[in-house]
Amino acid sequence: MSQRRILALCTELDQFDGVVQSAETLSKRYGAGVTLLYVQEEGLFELPLFSEGDGSIESVREHLQESVRQMGHEDWAVLVYENDIVDHAVIESKREKSFLVVSDDHEEIDELVRKIETTLFVLKKGAVHEYGRVLLALDSAYTTEKGIDFVLEFAKGAKVFCYLDYQLIVSMADPGLDPVVGAMTPDVLMAEETEVIDARRESFQQLCKEKGLKGEFELGEHGLVRDILQKREAAEAELLAIAAEDRDTLLAEAARQIAQESPVDVLIHYNQL
Repeated sequence: MSQRRILALCTELDQFDGVVQSAETLSKRYGAGVTLLYVQEEGLFELPLFSEGDGSIESVREHLQESVRQMGHEDWAVLVYENDIVDHAVIESKREKSFLVVSDDHEEIDELVRKIETTLFVLKKGAVHEYGRVLLALDSAYTTEKGIDFVLEFAKGAKVFCYLDYQLIVSMADPGLDPVVGAMTPDVLMAEETEVIDARRESFQQLCKEKGLKGEFELGEHGLVRDILQKREAAEAELLAIAAEDRDTLLAEAARQIAQESPVDVLIHYNQL
C-alpha cells in the first residue's frame, strides 16, 4: 500500500518555516510523506537568498533540499517552479494523490480554493498556528460526520465548536424563479420552509450530541461569509474549519472569500472528494 502524501505549498520565503513546521507536524500525525512545492511568481534570480547561486531553478531546488535536510527531513521531495502557483499545486496534488495540501498565504488563495480537489489547509500570515479553540462551520448535518471526524483528528486536543448557518433563500417577491413557487402562497412557502429548518436544526443538534460537541444552529442574516467570520471572532477560535458536503454547496462557494479574509488559519474539507 502506497504512503499517503501531503503537498506543502510555499510561495514566499518568509513563510517557509511555518509551512515546513506544519507539514512536519501533520506528517507525523498521519504517517504521511511530504512533497515541498516552492513556486515563485517573480524572477528567482532576484531573490536575495539565492544571490550567491546562478539563480536557476535547479540551484534553488538544491538550496531548499539542503534546508529541509538540515531540518531532519531527508525523505521529503522538493519541487521548484516559477509562476502559475495554483496550476502547479493542482497538477502536483493530483499526480501524487495528496490527501492534504498545506499552503502559505498568497494573493491567489481564492483561486486555489476553487481549483484544488482535496482538503486544503491555509496558514495565514501573522496567525498563531497552535489551536486551543476551533470553529467548525457545516452546511448540513445529514452526512457531515466524516467532516467532523477529520477536523477532530486534525486539531487533536482543541475545543471544537460547531456552527451551522442556515441561509433562507426562498424569495416571496419573485415567484417567477420557480413555476412551483408561483402556484403557492407565501403562507404555504413559509410553512414548508419552517419544516425544513426544524428538520435541519434537529439533525444538527443530534449530531453535536453524538459527537459530544457544543454547537449553534442559526438563521443567517448577513450571508455566510460575514456570519461565519463574525462567529469565529466571537468564539475566539484560532482555527476556522469548514466541512462542506461537496464543492458545489453555498458553503463551498463562500470558502473562497473566507480563506482570503480570515485572520486565522483555515481548513477546508469536502465530504465528497
